[in-house]
Amino acid sequence: MDQPDELIRKILDEKSLEALSTLKHINKEKGEALQSALMQHFYATRRLISYSEYVEIAKKIEEKNSKPTINFKRRGNFFELDDI
Repeated sequence: MDQPDELIRKILDEKSLEALSTLKHINKEKGEALQSALMQHFYATRRLISYSEYVEIAKKIEEKNSKPTINFKRRGNFFELDDI
């Protein structure tokens, strides 16, 4: 197991850990950002992270990382100049 994962298990209270374990469809970027924010909060407060603190941190990460994006995928050579 990763060292950060073990640390996260130690710094969250029981309800927060249970909530974190239910996150199944979180992408890697958001997961790492949440993990980092939780560790930073723990180092700042030096106590277990309560559920309400966990929820606030998770909301901030979601707001920060949920910017509208448009992903363009090109399939084949649809825009060749010869075809126009």
